[in-house]
Amino acid sequence: MTPHLNFLSRATRERALKVSSTAE
Repeated sequence: MTPHLNFLSRATRERALKVSSTAE
């Protein structure tokens, strides 16, 4: 995995967590 993909995956995961928190 390239650092860029790793960063992208992390950003996506963090965004998903934020959305979940907001949904609740």
